[in-house]
Amino acid sequence: MGTSLPTPRILLATDLSEPALKAAEVAVAEARRRGARLHVLHVVRSRAQVAAASVELDALAARLGAEVPAAPAIAVGSPAAEIVRYAEHEDMDLIVVGGHGRTGVTPALLGSVAERVARTSTRPVLVVPYDRRGAAKLPPPALDRCIVCGMASEDLVCEPCRANIRMVNGAAQWAARPGGYTGELDRGQCEQILRMEILARLGCCAGGRPHVVPIAYAYDDGAFYLRSAEGTKVRLMRESPSVCLQVDHILDLANWRSVIVWGTFRELRDAEASDGMQRIMRRLFAWAGDADRRPAPSFSEIDGAIGHRAVGPGRGAVVGRIDVTEMTGRYQQR
Repeated sequence: MGTSLPTPRILLATDLSEPALKAAEVAVAEARRRGARLHVLHVVRSRAQVAAASVELDALAARLGAEVPAAPAIAVGSPAAEIVRYAEHEDMDLIVVGGHGRTGVTPALLGSVAERVARTSTRPVLVVPYDRRGAAKLPPPALDRCIVCGMASEDLVCEPCRANIRMVNGAAQWAARPGGYTGELDRGQCEQILRMEILARLGCCAGGRPHVVPIAYAYDDGAFYLRSAEGTKVRLMRESPSVCLQVDHILDLANWRSVIVWGTFRELRDAEASDGMQRIMRRLFAWAGDADRRPAPSFSEIDGAIGHRAVGPGRGAVVGRIDVTEMTGRYQQR
């Protein structure tokens, strides 16, 4: 008696947009032809989006399930990585994904989730281009934030920042050679590290007593913006505004970039405090998916002026800016 073959599995990766409907049609046709079970995967950026997306995904899976067996699934994270991970874990025979056609000369692939899935997956990938002839104009994509520059982006890291990161990590002048490279970073390379990272070590000193502490920051418009609870570092910076920061990008002990910055601290008030807080929030939003973990702006009247203070009981919070006066950087690559 012969052994029955396992039922084929096809993964439809969908962002629930209009272009993805064409990919769904192709996936259903392939599932019918192969007698396959269809898995319908949608990836969201944060857990806060799961509930709303589940309703729409279940409706799509039910509609497709009238034609072929379909199982909905939701993952949280980077779309391309989660699609590839799901396909491997569930042993998919084929991945079907739509190309949006928003990127000009190579509408199906360049810079898209589909391109990254096709490049990184060990499973066969079928990219279904979106035929825009006669179709209504696509609505703007749902906006997210680039974790490097904080600007609106469909991806965790926007294309300009990916290009800059490739420049920093793989520029021709840093190509491997016997013994490796060590040297200095130029101003542009230093600033790229400052935009790429989010944590720094802050050094301040007053009354002959130095103090070094880690801080989260947003680097924007040639200055550091920070939000801090009232405490030792804030008191020291008020007494002596001249400060120093170190920002590192470390791959391992032999491959690293390090930038040291000198600057002047000043506490922000009124409209400047509001603007500074907005810059910080834009930079940190992508790193803190839960709304209750995000810094929230609040204002109160102190000594006749409007300042920034924390919500609720406890220590007050200060928004400050460090204007850069000098910076230098070094790297090692082996």
